[in-house]
Amino acid sequence: MNDLTTIGIITLVLAFLALLVGAGFWRLVVALVAAALLAAGAAAGVGWIVWRVANSFATGGGEWRGLGPLVIGVIAVGVVFLVVFVVTLIVIGVKKRGIFRRSPPSRVALGLSVLLFVGGVGAFVLDTPAHAPTALLVRRLGTGAASGEDEQELVRRGPAVVPALLTELHRHPYSRDDHSGPSQVPPQLRVLGQLGGADVNAELHRWLEADVEAGIRVAAATALAELGDRSVAPWIVQLLAKNDGQWPWQRAQLLKALGQLKAVGQVGTIRDAVAQQPVFTPPQLVPAGVGALVAIGTDEAWAAVAELSAHQEKSRRVEVLTALQDHPGPRTVAVLVKALDDPEATVRESAFWALRRAAPGLAGDVPSDWSEENGKRLREAVTKQRGKAE
Repeated sequence: MNDLTTIGIITLVLAFLALLVGAGFWRLVVALVAAALLAAGAAAGVGWIVWRVANSFATGGGEWRGLGPLVIGVIAVGVVFLVVFVVTLIVIGVKKRGIFRRSPPSRVALGLSVLLFVGGVGAFVLDTPAHAPTALLVRRLGTGAASGEDEQELVRRGPAVVPALLTELHRHPYSRDDHSGPSQVPPQLRVLGQLGGADVNAELHRWLEADVEAGIRVAAATALAELGDRSVAPWIVQLLAKNDGQWPWQRAQLLKALGQLKAVGQVGTIRDAVAQQPVFTPPQLVPAGVGALVAIGTDEAWAAVAELSAHQEKSRRVEVLTALQDHPGPRTVAVLVKALDDPEATVRESAFWALRRAAPGLAGDVPSDWSEENGKRLREAVTKQRGKAE
């Protein structure tokens, strides 16, 4: 929840209380406040005890070890608050029936309630991306509290937000020469990559060439690729060759960037990065590499895809065929149909599923469950359909 939303909620609650006072029900307001304070105190105490007890019984690892007791404690707080609040109001109402007695209205309180109501609504309005000041949106971005809508609004406002973004970016608690910078990639780089301009390109190049952690440099490279800056391609190739630290886990993003640039001259680099990657790690590299080759789309790129689909490692062939299902088209179909004749049954099955997903209209009446016979029928159906098309 953003600060303005919190302020808006608090202000509207105060406006409601001021309205009750203005209408003459000040005794009811006192009862409500007393019940809320008592309920908050009881809920906090019980919630803390429940959390401690749940934490002592929580075993094992994973998210449950830390999150489970907290969730239980929060639920306990909510239940206890509601029960104590309602019971307290009932007790006060029974013992002090005068709380519902109306006193003379107060114009001052009514006027204050109107002002508070306007202020609360205004806080909610200013909290929406379309009406929020640029400084607020940029500050949220820097603290990690920005939503997707906030980022979209900054991009919509165009180059006018670039100075504020650069100022916020330079406030981060690390220098470009610090090896021990934080692991979080500055989100400003992502937004700058959608805006462009001479200042933006220069800033992104500074981060790309700086001696900072892998994720930050890759974010800068990705942003430059999104802007179509082809001068970043040699840097990407250089970064792909790094094997220390977190660099192997950044290769998927680097390969996507080469595809975005349609780096025709780097087909061999992409092919080798996919072919030489250790089996199953990192998991997103093969889809990224295949996607980059498909994005480049030249005969050489598709020849590389076909070569990877015949990789010596069975698991790598399966990964390539599975990645192709997200890139429908005649050339994808050609590769997948050929893979239906692979010597390994698991690869043939992967080709079957990938082909059905990439070109569902070509399957005809072939059943959707895998079998060797259905694989042959799918190949025949696709061959027949392609013959008609030609």
